[in-house]
Amino acid sequence: MSDAEKKDSKIPEDNHIYRLASLGQHMLEVDHEIQNSLAIINSNCAILKKVVNVGSYSFDLIAEQVKSIKSATDRISRVSKSLKSLSRDSSVSDLDHFTLSEVIEDIMGLLSLKIKNRCIDFSLLGDQSVLDESLYSSRSLLSQVIVNLFSNAFDAIELQLNPLIKLQVWNDEYAIYLSLEDNGPGVPLDMRERVFEPFFTTKKVGAGTGIGLNISRKIMSALGGDIYLDSKISSKFVIKILRHSGVIKE
Repeated sequence: MSDAEKKDSKIPEDNHIYRLASLGQHMLEVDHEIQNSLAIINSNCAILKKVVNVGSYSFDLIAEQVKSIKSATDRISRVSKSLKSLSRDSSVSDLDHFTLSEVIEDIMGLLSLKIKNRCIDFSLLGDQSVLDESLYSSRSLLSQVIVNLFSNAFDAIELQLNPLIKLQVWNDEYAIYLSLEDNGPGVPLDMRERVFEPFFTTKKVGAGTGIGLNISRKIMSALGGDIYLDSKISSKFVIKILRHSGVIKE
């Protein structure tokens, strides 16, 4: 690899800004989830306060309100945990043990409400054993790549009457693979070779920066893996994840 190619494949030093900007696209749903949960907590607290003031205790009613409050606080906790994990600054040298199941749980904590509100038919396919396989890599950077694919898919299926996103995992003896496919129009044939170029985008003007996929490729290259557009399905991206990213490509 030439010096110019090495420079071009290097993850930008300000990548943390790009990660936060990517997460920012989903903050409306996050705020909605938190506000709804807080409203449920306030409503149930008001009911409990009224029960106490009246002095007429119904243990079934109290148990029901406490259960509702617990459910709401769990939702806030889940969103908070996802944001903390996904927004954490990280580098290719910040490696840890984790599973794809944990990564997807983080991402769903952020994106599940958007999937629900937009009536997206979402499916996760693959053996649980693959999801639970131990990885030694950068959890934060890998999450960033997957969130970026979701963001692109959301844009691609915006006008679909029956939007669909399919996440699938599988493995071989060398690596674990994760693909994300949507039922949007896909990448036009004459643009497939350019899809990972910096500032290139197939989205309408103002809808994309054209840097998400470019940075995603740099991240996966730095972690020893890869990301590519499926050769047969133009709306399907595949991520190749090494089980142990101990040897980092410089």
